[in-house]
Amino acid sequence: MEKVQAMAWLRQIGGRLESRYRYSIGIVYNPFPWPEATDQQRVKVRSLAQAVLDARAQFPSSTLAGLYEKLVAPLVAATFQPPRRPRRRT
Repeated sequence: MEKVQAMAWLRQIGGRLESRYRYSIGIVYNPFPWPEATDQQRVKVRSLAQAVLDARAQFPSSTLAGLYEKLVAPLVAATFQPPRRPRRRT
């Protein structure tokens, strides 16, 4: 699923709660219009989805946000470089 398409779907279907998008399984996720897929593609998607569920099951007391924060924060820290200040001419 492409992020651009998923976000367009979320904006149209999900609506907002305060300033945040409302992303629910019954309104947004399950009815998402998936393209036709081959049997091989379906097997691959099922396998990847099960891998996510298996990984989440290893941390039953963690929230989804907490898991992603622990996963993404080190990657961001490793790749982020603060912008350089221009040198002052003297």
